[in-house]
Amino acid sequence: MFLHCLKMKHTLALLLILGTNVMTQNPCPYNVKECRCSARTLLCTNLTGIPPLESTNQNGSITNLTFQSSNLNNITENSLPANLQTLVFSNVSITSISPNAFSNSSTTLTSFTMDQVSYDELPDALLNVSGLTTLQLSNMNITGWPTDVLQYLGKTVRSVSLTNAGLTSWPQWLKDFTLVNSIDVSSNKLKTLPADAFKNVKSLKTLLLSSTFLDDTGNLDFALAPVSNSLETLNISHNFFTQIPAGLVNMPRLSTLQISFNLILEITPDTIPLSLTRLDLTDNLITELTNTSFPPSSALKTLLLTFLQFTYLSDWAFQPLRNLTGLSLAYTNLETIPLALTKLPNLQILDLSMGGINLRCNCPVDGQLARWYQSLRNLTVVGWCRNDFNTINVSTYLQNGKQLCSSGFDYLRGNLFLCLLVVMATAVYFW
Repeated sequence: MFLHCLKMKHTLALLLILGTNVMTQNPCPYNVKECRCSARTLLCTNLTGIPPLESTNQNGSITNLTFQSSNLNNITENSLPANLQTLVFSNVSITSISPNAFSNSSTTLTSFTMDQVSYDELPDALLNVSGLTTLQLSNMNITGWPTDVLQYLGKTVRSVSLTNAGLTSWPQWLKDFTLVNSIDVSSNKLKTLPADAFKNVKSLKTLLLSSTFLDDTGNLDFALAPVSNSLETLNISHNFFTQIPAGLVNMPRLSTLQISFNLILEITPDTIPLSLTRLDLTDNLITELTNTSFPPSSALKTLLLTFLQFTYLSDWAFQPLRNLTGLSLAYTNLETIPLALTKLPNLQILDLSMGGINLRCNCPVDGQLARWYQSLRNLTVVGWCRNDFNTINVSTYLQNGKQLCSSGFDYLRGNLFLCLLVVMATAVYFW
């Protein structure tokens, strides 16, 4: 027993020595309470100026650095750890950035982010970064776009995000970013796109144009023509379109279309690309879905019709959507569970949230709906409906509608009998 304890003591001592050596070899670059190292990430918050480096990070143990909610003042040469891969400034104040501020990570830095930063220009320090692939500038009013910096970055950057960056027109310099595959310019007052916006961009896969004050589908179709064979995801939500842009049907790879919160009046099969697997039509002016609203060979798997106010929903409206696995009819004005659902043999998720305000569980339950529900073993239904007696979970109603309706009538008969006794007793009393 003594030897066993002695062996454990020696083992613990060895572990402590090794741990001390590891800490000695890889100290956190900034040795202040506002900075914290975890795995390969260094997070600094509530700083007043950048602290002196405790370690230069020459071995690259720290790859990600984030400054958050701080007043950094000046970012000078050799003030940042070396060999960084990701550098983020979030909700910070910066007075100046040295042209050599990022030199120690010139060959390793691949992602640069500035969010809510009080600095109004693209740093020319990026001229010393040779392999940047991700550029994110958001929630800033950027007025300085140095041409030399942009042309340099255009040779390597593949993802550009300029959300709420103070843009009032399309950034023409994006034409120099010939390798870019993802562009996000959401929440900028663009209003229109130039015809040559994507002239030199041949491999764009993701384009996010949400909240950009666009309203001309013809203008959008023309601008997107050069990327029609590569685009896979398009977000044009929160704009002023009255119809789905006709040119989208000519995009063979387009799989996701978000066109929610627009002014779309109707959908027709000739405007929905056959390649689409996800379509978001939330909060538009669509009031009718007929048996010809969707193309006959649709690949759709997810369809969001949230907040639509229907005047007509054909029982055959969803017949072409046999691949559909997810459907949202949440917050609509539907008064009954639509029979159109019975044309969806592969549905897995149905959202009828907040339908309980108007949605009724009619008695007796419709036989088609009951048989459809029971045939789908993996279907999850979210939402409630009501009848004359109480509010019922839709799943429970579709599964046990017959019993629920019977118990409801028993409840009604019981209440009628009780009411009759009360009336008789009252009559006797006053007689």
